[in-house]
Amino acid sequence: MQFLKFLVLSTGLISHAISSESSKCPNISPGPASSFQLAELLPISPLTDHIATETIRNILSLYAFAIDGRNWQAFSRVFAPDARANYSEPLPVLYGLKNITDAVAAQITQFSGTHHRYSTQYIAICSPTSAISITYLEASHFFLPHTSPAIEDDSHTLFATGRYEDTWKKANGTWKIVNRNLVFIVSNEVRNIDGEGGGTNTLNRDRSSWMLRKSLILGFPTLLEVSSFDKYWKPRFSDFQKYKHWVEYALESRIEE
Repeated sequence: MQFLKFLVLSTGLISHAISSESSKCPNISPGPASSFQLAELLPISPLTDHIATETIRNILSLYAFAIDGRNWQAFSRVFAPDARANYSEPLPVLYGLKNITDAVAAQITQFSGTHHRYSTQYIAICSPTSAISITYLEASHFFLPHTSPAIEDDSHTLFATGRYEDTWKKANGTWKIVNRNLVFIVSNEVRNIDGEGGGTNTLNRDRSSWMLRKSLILGFPTLLEVSSFDKYWKPRFSDFQKYKHWVEYALESRIEE
């Protein structure tokens, strides 16, 4: 009997400790937060709900499966009906499951295929019904229908890096995202750090750059052949590959400016 009382008391103390720790869980909504802020604000606790943590991790995996498999109906397993999502400009801040699903589907279907993968991840269970997660993301967006992984490069594939900052709620026994921010990371520069205003959508920007680059690369040798600059430029380039490198370097330098 005494043992049972001790067990109940111990369980209560543990629950109280978890509750106290969860009160320190920062509010990252609507966000987004910067990496600097995340490193300072996120709590470190040895006490957590492992079942809830793994459930959230699995739901994040379902999102990757859904977006790569073009299974848009499966978004209802990930987002709450009244969820908010900021995927960066040109998309507006989205409200509601249907708007989120339709907007993401329209962006992703521009590509022949995609492959999303996660790396660094932080999940904090803030209370029995609330949680936050930060998930680093890398994604390949394939422009062509038959791209071999062995030769994947920026002439066939757009690579995107960033992180998801998610706020979760548990309702009717199910965890779902109620607030999401997608923060793109490009050359150590954070995109989408201005809250509601969002940031630069690197998918559209880099896709346009890729199309411009390829058109210049393909057209540049022809331009040299028919232009008055042929005698000046051609001796300075021994083959088409050097033309290609020159155009790519010039274009990339211009984009960086």
